[in-house]
Amino acid sequence: MIAASCDDLKESGEERSGIYILQIGGKPTTVYCDMDDDGGGWTVLLKRFPSCNPPDYFDRNWAEYQEGFGRKDDEFWLGLDAIHHLTTDENDAPIEMKITFTDFDGESRSILYKDFRVWGASEKYRMTYSNSTDVDSGEAVTNPSSGARFSTFDQDNDAWYLWKYSFISCNYFLGDVKLSDRLIIDLIFLVD
Repeated sequence: MIAASCDDLKESGEERSGIYILQIGGKPTTVYCDMDDDGGGWTVLLKRFPSCNPPDYFDRNWAEYQEGFGRKDDEFWLGLDAIHHLTTDENDAPIEMKITFTDFDGESRSILYKDFRVWGASEKYRMTYSNSTDVDSGEAVTNPSSGARFSTFDQDNDAWYLWKYSFISCNYFLGDVKLSDRLIIDLIFLVD
């Protein structure tokens, strides 16, 4: 039987970070599982880092963001359909998404989103969450509006386009995005 999440793999005793097959939305899907960060069991949704890929590698159209792109051992985006299923399908557990920004000096800052969900294609992959908190200070953080729909250059639906460009496509942000019964995004923040 194929696991439904990296958290399930961790709970079954898997301890090695790496590429796995999960059953997502009724089909086998290749993912990268982080078994180390904050107790492990995270499904990586996005990996962005300095690489040989062009700076506009993440400047993709709607269909590519829906399906996902890249290699799980390199820069990639898991895909809106998979993220939707990971955060909504038969999942009554509260989902947390953690975004960690790391600069070239190794300084990090993390933001935790509680009750994170990405709804389906008919809702333009609307994201919702109950609150967001700076992990280090415990203070509330103002981020993209809960309820925003995902957008790309060829399908502008609303403010999540800004979220997409701030955390995924912008040349200043690089790193990983991870999900479990928690999501995590590790990003390297490049400062000119």
